[in-house]
Amino acid sequence: MVASVSVVVPCHNYARFLPRLFGALAAQDFPRERTEIVLADDGSTDDSVAVAERLLPGLGAARSALLRLSHGGRPGRTRNEGLAAASGDYAVCLDPDDEPLPGFLAALAGALDAGADVAYPDYEEVEADGTARAVRLPEFDPGLLRIQNILAPTAMFRRAALARTRGFRANTDYEDWDLWVQMAQAGCVFRRVGAVLFRHHWHGGNFSHLAQANDGRAKAHLVRNTRRFFSPETGRWADALLRGEPWAAPFGRGLIPRAEDVKRLETLVRETTKGFPRA
Repeated sequence: MVASVSVVVPCHNYARFLPRLFGALAAQDFPRERTEIVLADDGSTDDSVAVAERLLPGLGAARSALLRLSHGGRPGRTRNEGLAAASGDYAVCLDPDDEPLPGFLAALAGALDAGADVAYPDYEEVEADGTARAVRLPEFDPGLLRIQNILAPTAMFRRAALARTRGFRANTDYEDWDLWVQMAQAGCVFRRVGAVLFRHHWHGGNFSHLAQANDGRAKAHLVRNTRRFFSPETGRWADALLRGEPWAAPFGRGLIPRAEDVKRLETLVRETTKGFPRA
Protein backbone atom coordinates (compact mmCIF):
# COMPACT_ATOMS: atom_id res chain seq x y z
CA MET A 1 0.00 0.00 0.00
CA VAL A 2 1.20 3.49 -0.85
CA ALA A 3 0.02 5.47 2.16
CA SER A 4 -1.15 9.07 2.17
CA VAL A 5 -0.62 11.52 5.03
CA SER A 6 -3.06 14.10 6.38
CA VAL A 7 -1.53 17.10 8.14
CA VAL A 8 -4.13 18.61 10.47
CA VAL A 9 -3.49 22.16 11.70
CA PRO A 10 -5.72 23.49 14.50
CA CYS A 11 -5.60 27.28 14.60
CA HIS A 12 -6.97 30.08 16.76
CA ASN A 13 -5.60 33.59 16.25
CA TYR A 14 -2.22 32.24 15.11
CA ALA A 15 -2.07 33.96 11.71
CA ARG A 16 1.40 35.26 12.53
CA PHE A 17 2.80 31.72 12.69
CA LEU A 18 1.17 30.26 9.58
CA PRO A 19 3.74 31.50 7.02
CA ARG A 20 6.56 29.76 8.89
CA LEU A 21 4.59 26.52 9.25
CA PHE A 22 3.45 26.47 5.63
CA GLY A 23 6.98 27.29 4.47
CA ALA A 24 8.27 24.31 6.46
CA LEU A 25 5.60 22.06 4.94
CA ALA A 26 6.54 23.26 1.45
CA ALA A 27 10.14 22.19 2.16
CA GLN A 28 9.17 18.59 2.99
CA ASP A 29 10.41 15.88 0.63
CA PHE A 30 7.34 13.68 1.10
CA PRO A 31 5.42 13.31 -2.19
CA ARG A 32 2.89 16.09 -2.68
CA GLU A 33 0.47 13.69 -4.37
CA ARG A 34 0.28 11.72 -1.11
CA THR A 35 -0.14 14.75 1.15
CA GLU A 36 -3.34 16.35 2.41
CA ILE A 37 -3.48 19.51 4.53
CA VAL A 38 -6.52 20.35 6.66
CA LEU A 39 -6.55 23.63 8.58
CA ALA A 40 -9.30 23.76 11.20
CA ASP A 41 -9.84 27.33 12.37
CA ASP A 42 -11.36 27.68 15.84
CA GLY A 43 -13.25 30.93 15.30
CA SER A 44 -10.18 33.15 14.89
CA THR A 45 -10.72 36.89 15.13
CA ASP A 46 -7.42 37.77 13.47
CA ASP A 47 -6.67 37.14 9.78
CA SER A 48 -5.84 33.42 10.18
CA VAL A 49 -8.48 32.40 7.64
CA ALA A 50 -7.32 34.96 5.08
CA VAL A 51 -3.68 33.91 5.49
CA ALA A 52 -4.61 30.24 5.12
CA GLU A 53 -6.70 30.93 2.02
CA ARG A 54 -3.73 32.74 0.47
CA LEU A 55 -1.05 30.19 1.35
CA LEU A 56 -2.74 26.78 1.17
CA PRO A 57 -2.96 26.61 -2.65
CA GLY A 58 0.77 27.23 -2.99
CA LEU A 59 1.70 24.11 -1.04
CA GLY A 60 0.81 21.84 -3.94
CA ALA A 61 -0.83 19.19 -1.77
CA ALA A 62 -3.11 16.65 -3.43
CA ARG A 63 -5.94 18.02 -1.31
CA SER A 64 -6.29 20.94 1.05
CA ALA A 65 -9.26 21.99 3.15
CA LEU A 66 -10.07 24.96 5.36
CA LEU A 67 -12.65 24.39 8.08
CA ARG A 68 -14.28 27.40 9.71
CA LEU A 69 -15.51 26.40 13.16
CA SER A 70 -17.28 28.30 15.90
CA HIS A 71 -14.93 29.08 18.76
CA GLY A 72 -14.65 26.20 21.21
CA GLY A 73 -11.46 27.21 22.98
CA ARG A 74 -9.79 23.79 23.09
CA PRO A 75 -7.27 22.51 20.53
CA GLY A 76 -8.40 18.91 21.06
CA ARG A 77 -11.90 19.61 19.81
CA THR A 78 -10.46 21.49 16.83
CA ARG A 79 -8.09 18.60 16.06
CA ASN A 80 -10.99 16.15 16.22
CA GLU A 81 -12.92 18.21 13.67
CA GLY A 82 -9.89 18.37 11.40
CA LEU A 83 -9.24 14.64 11.70
CA ALA A 84 -12.88 13.88 10.92
CA ALA A 85 -12.51 15.86 7.68
CA ALA A 86 -9.19 14.20 6.76
CA SER A 87 -8.91 11.26 4.38
CA GLY A 88 -5.27 10.14 4.62
CA ASP A 89 -4.12 6.72 5.81
CA TYR A 90 -1.83 8.41 8.33
CA ALA A 91 -2.36 11.65 10.23
CA VAL A 92 -0.27 14.13 12.17
CA CYS A 93 -1.44 17.24 14.03
CA LEU A 94 0.79 20.30 13.79
CA ASP A 95 0.11 23.51 15.67
CA PRO A 96 0.88 26.76 13.83
CA ASP A 97 3.78 27.40 16.23
CA ASP A 98 5.41 24.08 15.27
CA GLU A 99 8.08 23.96 12.60
CA PRO A 100 8.63 20.56 10.95
CA LEU A 101 12.20 20.20 9.73
CA PRO A 102 13.12 18.66 6.35
CA GLY A 103 12.43 14.92 6.36
CA PHE A 104 9.79 15.11 9.11
CA LEU A 105 6.88 13.65 7.14
CA ALA A 106 8.97 11.09 5.26
CA ALA A 107 10.69 9.73 8.38
CA LEU A 108 7.51 9.32 10.41
CA ALA A 109 5.55 7.86 7.50
CA GLY A 110 8.43 5.45 6.93
CA ALA A 111 8.17 4.22 10.52
CA LEU A 112 4.45 3.57 10.03
CA ASP A 113 5.13 1.85 6.70
CA ALA A 114 7.48 -0.46 8.64
CA GLY A 115 4.67 -1.55 10.96
CA ALA A 116 4.31 1.00 13.74
CA ASP A 117 0.91 2.45 14.61
CA VAL A 118 2.37 5.61 16.14
CA ALA A 119 5.75 7.23 15.38
CA TYR A 120 7.29 10.14 17.24
CA PRO A 121 10.53 12.11 16.75
CA ASP A 122 12.92 13.99 18.94
CA TYR A 123 12.53 17.74 18.70
CA GLU A 124 13.96 21.13 19.56
CA GLU A 125 12.40 23.64 21.94
CA VAL A 126 12.96 27.27 21.03
CA GLU A 127 12.35 29.94 23.66
CA ALA A 128 10.97 33.37 22.86
CA ASP A 129 14.51 34.81 23.04
CA GLY A 130 15.75 32.29 20.45
CA THR A 131 17.50 29.99 22.91
CA ALA A 132 17.13 26.40 21.71
CA ARG A 133 17.66 22.97 23.23
CA ALA A 134 17.26 19.50 21.80
CA VAL A 135 14.78 17.20 23.54
CA ARG A 136 15.76 13.53 23.25
CA LEU A 137 12.78 11.34 24.01
CA PRO A 138 13.02 7.80 25.41
CA GLU A 139 12.16 4.65 23.52
CA PHE A 140 8.53 3.81 24.09
CA ASP A 141 7.75 2.21 27.44
CA PRO A 142 4.15 1.98 28.73
CA GLY A 143 5.49 2.18 32.27
CA LEU A 144 7.00 5.59 31.51
CA LEU A 145 3.82 6.75 29.78
CA ARG A 146 1.92 6.00 33.00
CA ILE A 147 4.13 8.52 34.79
CA GLN A 148 4.64 11.29 32.24
CA ASN A 149 4.02 12.20 28.62
CA ILE A 150 7.01 10.80 26.76
CA LEU A 151 5.75 11.67 23.28
CA ALA A 152 5.67 14.93 21.41
CA PRO A 153 2.21 16.13 20.32
CA THR A 154 3.46 15.92 16.73
CA ALA A 155 3.47 12.13 16.64
CA MET A 156 2.12 10.59 13.43
CA PHE A 157 -0.42 7.79 13.73
CA ARG A 158 -2.48 5.50 11.60
CA ARG A 159 -6.05 6.65 11.26
CA ALA A 160 -6.96 3.04 12.06
CA ALA A 161 -5.24 3.53 15.43
CA LEU A 162 -7.24 6.70 16.03
CA ALA A 163 -10.43 4.75 15.34
CA ARG A 164 -9.62 2.57 18.37
CA THR A 165 -9.87 5.61 20.67
CA ARG A 166 -12.33 8.35 21.56
CA GLY A 167 -10.05 10.96 20.04
CA PHE A 168 -8.89 14.04 21.91
CA ARG A 169 -11.01 14.36 25.06
CA ALA A 170 -11.99 17.70 26.52
CA ASN A 171 -12.12 16.86 30.22
CA THR A 172 -8.33 16.98 30.60
CA ASP A 173 -5.94 19.72 29.55
CA TYR A 174 -3.36 17.01 28.76
CA GLU A 175 -5.31 16.12 25.61
CA ASP A 176 -2.42 14.66 23.61
CA TRP A 177 -1.10 12.58 26.55
CA ASP A 178 -4.62 11.23 27.03
CA LEU A 179 -4.73 10.16 23.36
CA TRP A 180 -1.40 8.32 23.58
CA VAL A 181 -2.62 6.50 26.69
CA GLN A 182 -5.77 5.46 24.84
CA MET A 183 -3.69 4.12 21.96
CA ALA A 184 -1.32 2.28 24.29
CA GLN A 185 -4.24 0.71 26.14
CA ALA A 186 -5.65 -0.40 22.77
CA GLY A 187 -2.40 -2.25 22.04
CA CYS A 188 -0.97 0.10 19.41
CA VAL A 189 2.71 -0.23 18.48
CA PHE A 190 4.78 2.90 19.17
CA ARG A 191 8.14 3.67 17.58
CA ARG A 192 10.57 6.46 18.31
CA VAL A 193 12.39 8.02 15.37
CA GLY A 194 15.66 9.09 16.97
CA ALA A 195 16.27 12.32 15.10
CA VAL A 196 15.40 15.96 15.78
CA LEU A 197 12.68 16.53 13.19
CA PHE A 198 10.72 19.55 14.36
CA ARG A 199 10.99 22.73 16.39
CA HIS A 200 8.44 23.81 18.96
CA HIS A 201 8.43 27.55 19.54
CA TRP A 202 7.49 28.88 22.99
CA HIS A 203 5.89 32.31 23.09
CA GLY A 204 3.83 32.53 26.29
CA GLY A 205 0.49 31.94 24.60
CA ASN A 206 0.83 28.18 24.16
CA PHE A 207 -2.17 26.13 25.30
CA SER A 208 0.21 23.83 27.21
CA HIS A 209 0.64 26.62 29.77
CA LEU A 210 -3.02 26.09 30.70
CA ALA A 211 -2.38 22.40 31.31
CA GLN A 212 0.48 23.30 33.61
CA ALA A 213 -1.70 25.72 35.57
CA ASN A 214 -4.38 23.03 36.01
CA ASP A 215 -1.86 20.22 36.39
CA GLY A 216 -3.29 18.12 39.24
CA ARG A 217 -6.88 17.94 38.04
CA ALA A 218 -5.79 17.47 34.42
CA LYS A 219 -3.74 14.41 35.41
CA ALA A 220 -6.49 13.03 37.62
CA HIS A 221 -9.04 13.23 34.80
CA LEU A 222 -6.55 11.55 32.46
CA VAL A 223 -6.19 8.64 34.91
CA ARG A 224 -9.94 8.29 35.32
CA ASN A 225 -10.45 8.38 31.56
CA THR A 226 -8.35 5.23 31.10
CA ARG A 227 -8.41 3.69 34.56
CA ARG A 228 -7.44 0.18 33.41
CA PHE A 229 -4.10 1.49 32.11
CA PHE A 230 -3.10 2.66 35.60
CA SER A 231 -2.70 0.90 38.94
CA PRO A 232 -5.64 0.75 41.38
CA GLU A 233 -3.61 2.92 43.74
CA THR A 234 -3.14 5.61 41.11
CA GLY A 235 -6.86 5.46 40.36
CA ARG A 236 -7.57 5.92 44.08
CA TRP A 237 -5.31 8.99 44.11
CA ALA A 238 -7.12 10.49 41.10
CA ASP A 239 -10.53 10.01 42.72
CA ALA A 240 -9.33 11.55 45.99
CA LEU A 241 -7.72 14.55 44.28
CA LEU A 242 -10.91 15.33 42.37
CA ARG A 243 -12.90 15.04 45.61
CA GLY A 244 -10.53 17.55 47.20
CA GLU A 245 -9.16 15.20 49.86
CA PRO A 246 -6.15 16.91 51.48
CA TRP A 247 -3.84 13.88 51.33
CA ALA A 248 -4.06 13.61 47.52
CA ALA A 249 -1.21 15.93 46.54
CA PRO A 250 -0.91 16.78 42.83
CA PHE A 251 2.78 15.65 42.78
CA GLY A 252 5.27 17.24 40.41
CA ARG A 253 4.09 19.09 37.34
CA GLY A 254 3.48 16.68 34.49
CA LEU A 255 4.07 13.62 36.72
CA ILE A 256 1.44 11.03 37.67
CA PRO A 257 2.22 9.13 40.90
CA ARG A 258 3.07 5.43 40.73
CA ALA A 259 1.39 2.86 42.96
CA GLU A 260 4.32 2.95 45.39
CA ASP A 261 4.16 6.76 45.55
CA VAL A 262 0.49 6.64 46.52
CA LYS A 263 1.07 3.91 49.12
CA ARG A 264 3.93 5.90 50.63
CA LEU A 265 1.79 9.02 50.85
CA GLU A 266 -1.13 7.13 52.40
CA THR A 267 1.22 5.60 54.99
CA LEU A 268 2.65 9.01 55.82
CA VAL A 269 -0.83 10.45 56.29
CA ARG A 270 -1.86 7.56 58.57
CA GLU A 271 1.25 7.93 60.71
CA THR A 272 0.92 11.71 60.88
CA THR A 273 -2.72 11.61 61.96
CA LYS A 274 -2.37 8.65 64.34
CA GLY A 275 -3.86 9.54 67.70
CA PHE A 276 -5.88 12.45 66.39
CA PRO A 277 -9.61 12.15 67.11
CA ARG A 278 -11.74 11.53 64.06
CA ALA A 279 -14.12 14.31 63.09
